[in-house]
Amino acid sequence: MGAYSGRVDSLFDTVFGLPVHAIVVHAVVVLVPLAALGAILIAVRPSWSRRFGILVVVAAGIGAASSVVAKESGEQLAVRVGVP
Repeated sequence: MGAYSGRVDSLFDTVFGLPVHAIVVHAVVVLVPLAALGAILIAVRPSWSRRFGILVVVAAGIGAASSVVAKESGEQLAVRVGVP
């Protein structure tokens, strides 16, 4: 890993001047536990599966995709600012 060259090399670098990593990590931190809680609630109360099942699946899917984006954008952020 070299020093930051001043140009955008990746889709995972910035959005509106903010690091993508800082934004996407919040989605992961909120959606993954929320999906896990939803899955537990549906397991305890099966009647809720028709009403909330699709929401739990969508939250889990977006959370999983966001975790991949968070990893990639974290690596890009490390290139930009350096590894502590």
